[in-house]
Amino acid sequence: MRDRYTRGTLSVPQIVALEQRPGWTWGIWYERADRVAAYLADNGSLDGLYNHDRVLYAWLQHQLRADLKPEQASRLAELTGDHDTRSHLEVFIDDVQAWLEQDDQRTLADLKVSVTYTTPDGTSVLLGKKAANYRSRYNTGKLAPQDVELIDARLPGWVWTRA
Repeated sequence: MRDRYTRGTLSVPQIVALEQRPGWTWGIWYERADRVAAYLADNGSLDGLYNHDRVLYAWLQHQLRADLKPEQASRLAELTGDHDTRSHLEVFIDDVQAWLEQDDQRTLADLKVSVTYTTPDGTSVLLGKKAANYRSRYNTGKLAPQDVELIDARLPGWVWTRA
């Protein structure tokens, strides 16, 4: 039935009948989208989803970069709309750039493990430790190639090893 639904060969009455079955979902994608929607309804935002359910958060981040079917893209846009959908890496890069902009003399070479950055909303970020984590993941082959490319592109002068 799910295959027929995906191909668009189910009639409206068949779709309605299936959707009325207790626990029916159109597949894992829709089940997870429903879980994101439930989290959003309960919490008013997607903030904290990472700590609440890391698997669901990772799924959502993947979907934001995936080539989705139009109805999936529409559903995802409804869920994420005005919410911050940046990945942890994108937030890190934005924080590094903001930290650099605080002082004209500052360079990426100044980003030591001990560096802490306070965001405009007052959140304290262990920026140096995050940088060390990304470097460590890179040096052990655990950082995805697209993440390496993003850091290299958005943080000119970034070095992957420390002297």
